[in-house]
Amino acid sequence: MLVGAPGTGKTHLASALGRRACEQGYEVRFYRVSHLVEELEQALLATCVVVS
Repeated sequence: MLVGAPGTGKTHLASALGRRACEQGYEVRFYRVSHLVEELEQALLATCVVVS
């Protein structure tokens, strides 16, 4: 996870690291925080059991 002020190169660095990892055979995923949180919420809701 990269954190910093806008315009400091986080996306550029993440893309470069991801590309290098792909070249070495790793699977890579790039998420914006809002999309990652949405997916995590959906996964949590899918595994919750409601008892009434």
